[in-house]
Amino acid sequence: MFLAAAGRRGLPQASRHFRGNRLFSSVVELSNLKQWEEFQEGSAVASVVYFTASWCGPCRQIAPVFEELSKKEDFDGVDFVKIDVDVNPDAAVTMGIRSVPTFCFMNQGQLVERFSGADPTQLAAGLAKISSNVAEK
Repeated sequence: MFLAAAGRRGLPQASRHFRGNRLFSSVVELSNLKQWEEFQEGSAVASVVYFTASWCGPCRQIAPVFEELSKKEDFDGVDFVKIDVDVNPDAAVTMGIRSVPTFCFMNQGQLVERFSGADPTQLAAGLAKISSNVAEK
């Protein structure tokens, strides 16, 4: 899993939590293009990348939902990544991000699906779809 190796590769670490005796990660923020490229090269089976901006009202509304979903046991095998487009514009350009919030669902570093908007139902559905890939592995 990408997040497990993050500290060894100089990438920011996600906050870590225990559920019973299992360790899981929540959200990691990538603040430059090098971190984004390293993430894509070493990505887990499934990941969701949340492109956001501090000035964006809908982003502020969906942020707590994204954080809570990152802690759900259903999504233990999914990496949750957050990128502020003003802090890391190069990563946003490489993914063709034109509006925020945008969520990119990825499998082994490759884009599977994306949507723009602050829709918790659509976010949960996308996560369910990519997390089923984790369960099959």
